[in-house]
Amino acid sequence: MAPRGDYADYIVNHQRKPGVGPLAGFCGSDGNQFGTGVPNPNQLEAYKANGSFCQHEIPAESLYFKHVNQAYQGWAVGIGLLPEASPLLLLRWCSNSILNPWPLPTRR
Repeated sequence: MAPRGDYADYIVNHQRKPGVGPLAGFCGSDGNQFGTGVPNPNQLEAYKANGSFCQHEIPAESLYFKHVNQAYQGWAVGIGLLPEASPLLLLRWCSNSILNPWPLPTRR
């Protein structure tokens, strides 16, 4: 059985996909990247020195309509927040009786 590390080891070194870990701030070997980068052994210390926070501004053109905003989705893919840039369209109404649990009443 492999030795298990503690939570600090997990939070710094775990990657859900290459370059993307649980913490977004202070990534990369020197801690200057946001969102993606190789695990930084000093990442937790950088968070502690920063009051346990990391702030990163979303670009102004990406602030609104994020579900269909191409600029936001490109930014989010770049930092590892989304797997791909594709619009998220929500189905609000469907008149198809198979998909709609509340069909309209029929006329007699």
